[in-house]
Amino acid sequence: MYETTPESLAHLAQDIDEPTLRQYLLDWVRENSILDEQDSPLEIEVDTDLVEKSILDSVAFLELITSLEEKTGQSIDVTSMDPNDTLSINGLLRLVKKLKR
Repeated sequence: MYETTPESLAHLAQDIDEPTLRQYLLDWVRENSILDEQDSPLEIEVDTDLVEKSILDSVAFLELITSLEEKTGQSIDVTSMDPNDTLSINGLLRLVKKLKR
């Protein structure tokens, strides 16, 4: 199994601004949502709890974290994440910002 470490992500890091990262996350969620949205595009607010609203299941959410790690070059320890704060787009953006410090 592939282990995500800071060293393994270093070559992937991109200097990405917050609006670009927000759009990347929104697009990723829309493309990977478990909801069947054939008739209309999925509308997601940046503060929507992606798991509670059944937009992503737990596996898809972990895939989103992996994608976020690859996009930012930041290793994210999901065991230390506060699910009350990080299950939304804005929560993930705050987490990335905190990791960059």
